[in-house]
Amino acid sequence: MPDTPFQKLVLLLRELFLYDSADLDHGLHRILNARRKEIEAFVETHLPEIVENAFTVSANADKIHLETELEAVKTQIISTLGVDAMSEEGELNFIYQTTPVGQTYLQLNEQKAQLVVSDTLKNSVYNDLYRFFSRYYDAGDFIPRLRRGRNETYAIPYNGEEVALHWANRDQYYVKTGDRFSVYRFSAESTKVSVEIVAADTETNNNKGKTRYYLPDPENPVVFSEEKQTLTLQFHFRPLHEDEESKFGKTENSRPQDKIMETILPDLLAKIPDHNLRLALEKDPDGKGDSLLKKRLRGFARKN
Repeated sequence: MPDTPFQKLVLLLRELFLYDSADLDHGLHRILNARRKEIEAFVETHLPEIVENAFTVSANADKIHLETELEAVKTQIISTLGVDAMSEEGELNFIYQTTPVGQTYLQLNEQKAQLVVSDTLKNSVYNDLYRFFSRYYDAGDFIPRLRRGRNETYAIPYNGEEVALHWANRDQYYVKTGDRFSVYRFSAESTKVSVEIVAADTETNNNKGKTRYYLPDPENPVVFSEEKQTLTLQFHFRPLHEDEESKFGKTENSRPQDKIMETILPDLLAKIPDHNLRLALEKDPDGKGDSLLKKRLRGFARKN
């Protein structure tokens, strides 16, 4: 789990900019990959600099205001109490520190010394940014999520018609594309590996139904040909059964599809008859803790 609101925001932005799909090279992924370094520099370096600079500008404005007030009070002290009441360094003579004007001067000096933006306020900004972006993004789709307040705080366009129709995503002309299932291919040692959908239960007419997931073909998940040096992993695309919902349902730290892929890996690997191929698929190519097979299955799910 992220330790700070900024880290939480960075994780969300990484998801929005498809960091986990950096190995894919088609469509939008190709565009994002071309600007990967610039995006990463913005998210991890420039964004905190922007927030820090904004707070610095705000603090400087408050500092100028306080310094103006201090000069006015300082002038008042000298004119009413005499030149000896104030040293050249701006320190008030202790004799006059209990006077009303002296108390005002000391309070303004203390405010100036403590003029540092607290981490609480910065964290509040990062939390607001996180809420804004998470409000419109869910599992790969940008959608408006309804928010209902206690009082009527929203206004709709109205020009005096007897009937005015309005909806949450008015003027957002977006229709989700239909499901397209392409074969995902990669190589492991000298073997050509394919991940394929052999059965799919999809929505029709762009209707929104139960969420579908990629699960291994229960009868024949692994097809290996030693002669052709090919390995085919066969999947179904369907909703979860009742027992699977409790097994793979959402948890605090993972999504069902990620949990499914992680859970099925040992069984898939065990069904691969070639020992050397199995070792190649178990290797961690990037040193990030994910095996080659896990990384490729995640890429397959994201591509489709």
